[in-house]
Amino acid sequence: MLGASFTGCPGTSGCKRLALKQELPLHVCFCLVPKFLDATIRHYGFMLRGLQEVAEECGELNIPFHLLLGYAKDVLPTFVVEHGVGGLVTDFCPLRLPRQWVEDVRERLPEDVPFAQVDAHNIVPCWVASPKQEYSARTIRGKIHAQLPEFLTEFPPVIRHPYPPSCPAEVPAGDTSTPTRSESQRVSQLLCDPGRERQGMGTVTCLRSPAGGVEMGMPWGREVPTSFIQFPHLCCAGLVKRRRLAQGGDLLAGDIQGTKHSGHLAEEHLQMHSRCLVATQPIAWEACYSSLQVDRTVKEVEWATPGTAAGLAMLQSFIAERLKSFGSHRNDPNKAALSNLSPWFHFGQVSTQRAILEVQKHRGKYKESVDAFVEEAVVRRELAENFCYYNENYDSVQGAYDWAQTTLKLHAEDKRPFLYKLQELERGTTHDPLWNAAQLQMVREGKMHGFLRMYWAKKILEWTRSPEEALQFAIYLNDRYELDGRDPNGYVGCLWSICGIHDQGWAERAIFGKIRYMNYAGCKRKFDVGQFERRYTARTLSQ
Repeated sequence: MLGASFTGCPGTSGCKRLALKQELPLHVCFCLVPKFLDATIRHYGFMLRGLQEVAEECGELNIPFHLLLGYAKDVLPTFVVEHGVGGLVTDFCPLRLPRQWVEDVRERLPEDVPFAQVDAHNIVPCWVASPKQEYSARTIRGKIHAQLPEFLTEFPPVIRHPYPPSCPAEVPAGDTSTPTRSESQRVSQLLCDPGRERQGMGTVTCLRSPAGGVEMGMPWGREVPTSFIQFPHLCCAGLVKRRRLAQGGDLLAGDIQGTKHSGHLAEEHLQMHSRCLVATQPIAWEACYSSLQVDRTVKEVEWATPGTAAGLAMLQSFIAERLKSFGSHRNDPNKAALSNLSPWFHFGQVSTQRAILEVQKHRGKYKESVDAFVEEAVVRRELAENFCYYNENYDSVQGAYDWAQTTLKLHAEDKRPFLYKLQELERGTTHDPLWNAAQLQMVREGKMHGFLRMYWAKKILEWTRSPEEALQFAIYLNDRYELDGRDPNGYVGCLWSICGIHDQGWAERAIFGKIRYMNYAGCKRKFDVGQFERRYTARTLSQ
């Protein structure tokens, strides 16, 4: 369930490049499922309003936008056939349900339609950053930073698409550019066989070697600058033969390995299919909104306006007003120091790459803050993606390290000082006013302060019957109320707090075993807890 910023998305750039190369129309589709995990109208409303902005952008760029109602496996293959679509590119998400959606579509697509996948929300592609599950930030940090110079590049401008939906046109005369390695990893490769092991999916063959010996032969018009190709990777999970490419040719049938798809990107194939493409119809947004089968009691929030324009405005306000304090005050819930960008990041309405590019311009003035923001928005974020991609049990105690599972099991029967039911936690009616305030902040605003998320989850471990129940409750509440719920960061945050993921063993104590401990007294030493508690009480919540 992802939205998108059309002009700030590497996947968009890759799709547009392919369409320009083949002199074809470009279509954008979004499959709207009636429900998704514990998402509520709070999440769907944010996503749909962002998609309306995407649809408007697409219209201005002469690119039809289609909102398909239903699961992708049921509606997208039919759309591909009925519209004669010659090639399909989708986004990447490491979570098991979106991955299954991709596999379901792959199984149902016509055999001659190539299918590629883009990791459009990580800067360094998940499977390029590391071929295995990383133990901690320490083990992945160097790998990420070593590749940032290659992948952290400026986005190319998105021009109005020259080929209308119903008829191919001539490509304007221009020079042939040579794509970078990072571009070829985004655009060139198709999904691997369904039986291929996950770690094998990291085997990537590029359209152009790092030495620059292989070219795609992309014709460009003069209005498309060379920098158009200077963007991060599209990385897919397949193996592309280099036989034709080494000779400077295009991909042909048989150049892609796979049990089901031997699809190709040959010009003849794509142009044959393109002749059937038709213009899209207006979207009945309110009808789509009404058709959703989601909980509508969790209301949409007022502070976060959906869409790329609002997200970029939030980014600029962070740089102008809060970046200077991020390094020193980001762990104080009473200080305005956070970026507040996570909702727009989660729904793809603002890319992390755009945020980092803008924030890094101020490193000379705010070095500590900029470095801390890169650590959180890039290293820690991509560490979470790594964990969910390589660990099938990313939302289970079984996904924890052996030492953590052992210590939690040894202390599973320890006496709890308090035991709360899910409903009591959800209402924020525990004995702890700080915990209650954090819970009410999340319920009210759709965003709990990052420092308190750790304290909040660790107390759930302390106040529930088992680590398994604690993790279940924490994930449910996070996914139900946080605007950025159902996200790798959320799952890893809960497992870090409750199961010690990406952490080390600490002094052993009751209930927690060797899991890092946090308490109320420790919070009092860090910030004015009373001030925060007064902001979020049942009384202020009702006002």
